[in-house]
Amino acid sequence: MAFKLRSGNKSSFKSMGSSPVKDSIQVKKPVGKNKDGTIKYDWVSDGHTHPHPGGHSDQKYNNKPLQQKGPVDEKNPDLFEGEMEGTWVYEGSDLQERIIDLEERISFLVENDIPDAETEKEKKKYESAVKKLDQELAILQRERKQKEKE
Repeated sequence: MAFKLRSGNKSSFKSMGSSPVKDSIQVKKPVGKNKDGTIKYDWVSDGHTHPHPGGHSDQKYNNKPLQQKGPVDEKNPDLFEGEMEGTWVYEGSDLQERIIDLEERISFLVENDIPDAETEKEKKKYESAVKKLDQELAILQRERKQKEKE
């Protein structure tokens, strides 16, 4: 099928080649058995092109905290929802002390608050705070590794 363009020329889009919006999808295929008898899988291309969901522009917005670039906050974050009010937060800028503070805040939530949660809603609130603190901790640990390399 040919289409008429504004310029008056006809185009069948054959000359454009493959579209950058299409991508090959990886699928799980059985490749053998493990020692325990379960089926072993491997990821292989299915050989077909499929539209990339959301296009390529979505990739820049789906970065995990460890993949994000930019300046690291100079102070530890304030208390998140779910942390006990009155919990001490390190206010200094020493990287190692900030890491220790976040580790202690996480361990308190994991060892004390989550097991003692009375409702599922309360437990989710604590787990959300742990996740946020863990992300902040990972960013600081990445920063420490980069400073050690220098």
